[in-house]
Amino acid sequence: MTSGAVAMVFVGGSAAVSHVLVDAPLFTAQALRYAAAAVVLLLVARVRGSGSSGPGASNGSG
Repeated sequence: MTSGAVAMVFVGGSAAVSHVLVDAPLFTAQALRYAAAAVVLLLVARVRGSGSSGPGASNGSG
């Protein structure tokens, strides 16, 4: 339930400031959005204790 509320805050916040980005260069604004999302994703993964599951990660099977 908390994660849903947090998601609503982020979506609502992005809608509230979207008029500020009208004059900003398109790709710069997109890059900033994706960079911020990546930081949030990494923080959430760290807090949840999720380890790396990408290529080369040990899954404990051998």
